[in-house]
Amino acid sequence: MDSSHIYWTNFSASTISEANLDGTGVTILVSGQSNAMGLAVDSSHLYWTCGCTNGIGLIRAANPDGTGVTTLLSGLNSPFGLAVDSSHIYWTSVGGTGTINQAGLDGSNNHAIITGLGTPTGVAVDSSHIYWANGIPATGTINKANLDGTGVTTLATGQNEPRGVAVGPQ
Repeated sequence: MDSSHIYWTNFSASTISEANLDGTGVTILVSGQSNAMGLAVDSSHLYWTCGCTNGIGLIRAANPDGTGVTTLLSGLNSPFGLAVDSSHIYWTSVGGTGTINQAGLDGSNNHAIITGLGTPTGVAVDSSHIYWANGIPATGTINKANLDGTGVTTLATGQNEPRGVAVGPQ
């Protein structure tokens, strides 16, 4: 969300929508986004993961009003959760061995920063750390690391398929 709106993906309807914080003014901003999943917002863009067909997906971006949709990254291995900070996009890939990935806000310099995670789902960032839920049934964890992927720490264990994770303002 931002200071005046809440945003969400609708997986089945293939849309990105917004509403005022009080729930009024529900508006579909972007349609035709097959399997839209993770969503993040900064002051100038909406970012989302979508298009997972046979495990291959995309990260797309648009202006806050839904115009100017562009594909930033394609051919991704099952992208799921998504977060942004002032200079990077972070996302989880639940396919294969599970990774946390990072790229510039324009999709440049795409690379894995943490590997071998099983099923990382939700992801969030603050000014110094990345946080994620690792959704392995019955043994799921909530974790954090430095923004470059170093210093991995487990914060909570024994979670039953955790999915979303968020951090508040600092």
